[in-house]
Formats: sequence, structure tokens, C-alpha cells
Amino acid sequence: MPVNEGINPNPQAFLRAQLKMLSQEFPDLKAAQLAPSHEVFSIFFKMKAFPPARPQYPSPMYALFVGERIVGFVALNGFMCAAQGIEGAGIAVDSTEMMVNIYIYALTH
Repeated sequence: MPVNEGINPNPQAFLRAQLKMLSQEFPDLKAAQLAPSHEVFSIFFKMKAFPPARPQYPSPMYALFVGERIVGFVALNGFMCAAQGIEGAGIAVDSTEMMVNIYIYALTH
């Protein structure tokens, strides 16, 4: 499930605001959209979508860099809500697998 458009009617403005806020804490912060070939999409589970999302709500995933180091990821896909099964079993499994990949990537890099 993506960002709730009832609360945040403009997801791209919401994303820009989040990145602006993070940049205040980390002045050297840069965000880059991840390519499907990025290791986070296959480090443990091989993802079928990059990142997983309902087809009507595709949204890229971004890596947050300070210098050359990835310090975080940002996506508007709502992995936590989707993992609870709110959007159905298929996206729940995909979102859970994506979160596992993010945690494993964070622990090993």
C-alpha cells in the first residue's frame, strides 16, 4: 500500500518534504533511485518487482547516501502496512521479503 493519499494527496511532495527534513539533519545527504539490479532486491529473496507494490501504485525505491555509504532507504510503498495483509496475501509476502532484504543488506554493509 502506498502513502495514504487521503492524508498526503501529493505523494511526490510528501517524498520531497521527507528528503528535505532528512537533509537538515544530514547536510551531505543524497538520494538516488535504485535500479532493479541493486543488491538489496536480491540479497536474500529475489524480488519480482523493484520494489514490490500494487500494480496501480508503482513507486521507486531510493537509497539515501552520505558520501558513498548508504545510510537508509525511502519508498512510498508502505511495506509495513502491506506486510500486515491489508492489501492481500501476495503483496504481504512480497513486502515482508523486501523488508527482510533491507534488514540483511543493512546488517551486512
